[in-house]
Amino acid sequence: MPQETLGYVEMEWTCRRCGTKNPGLAKQCAKCGAQMEADQQFEKPAEQQLITDAAKLAQAGQGADVHCPYCGTQTLAAAI
Repeated sequence: MPQETLGYVEMEWTCRRCGTKNPGLAKQCAKCGAQMEADQQFEKPAEQQLITDAAKLAQAGQGADVHCPYCGTQTLAAAI
């Protein structure tokens, strides 16, 4: 029986202005500087690697960020 490994994979999002793929934790596009929009969808990266960085693991364990439906502000899960 194969052994299953559990962990977190950092998702990515595609900039609607220039089409650049950005890591999930980035709030601005690395190429054009456009802000990640509140209704932006995350995608699985082509190469899925488990997160090993302790700070990123701690942040992932806190849950998903929340976008305010009224003003669009993104609030970190840790602040809720």
